[in-house]
Amino acid sequence: VVSATLLVIGIGSFALQGLNLGLDFEGGTSYEIRSPGTSVADAREVLADLGAANARIQLVGQDVLRIRSDIDDPTRSAEIRDALSSRLGPIEAFEQVGPTWGADVTDKAIRALVVFFAVVALYLTIRLEWKMAFGALVAVAHDIVISVGFYS
Repeated sequence: VVSATLLVIGIGSFALQGLNLGLDFEGGTSYEIRSPGTSVADAREVLADLGAANARIQLVGQDVLRIRSDIDDPTRSAEIRDALSSRLGPIEAFEQVGPTWGADVTDKAIRALVVFFAVVALYLTIRLEWKMAFGALVAVAHDIVISVGFYS
């Protein structure tokens, strides 16, 4: 009962929200700005003026804003970085990642998982019997679905 509940919740969460992927997988730009006395609303206003209203803004630590934007164009990103620096404060950290790197890693991870399933199924079928291989693969798939559900 607990397992079935976790499976349903995990599948539902994944279907409704998808995965909460980081900057490395989605691509985009991240800025960390030390800006004492600046609120998230102030940063949102500056970003709206720059045409990046969909950026996510978090207050992390003492007086540090973390801004994540899906903009991955280097020229546009530099414009935003300069404007943020002049209007909010010094940029302590800046990172820009293209979405192709994350797509490549995801593709390789899925391929590795498929190869893993095939090798385990083959080994268990030869060493034990096919029913054991099927049961083991169902158990691993069950664990993966629950883990992905918690992550989403």
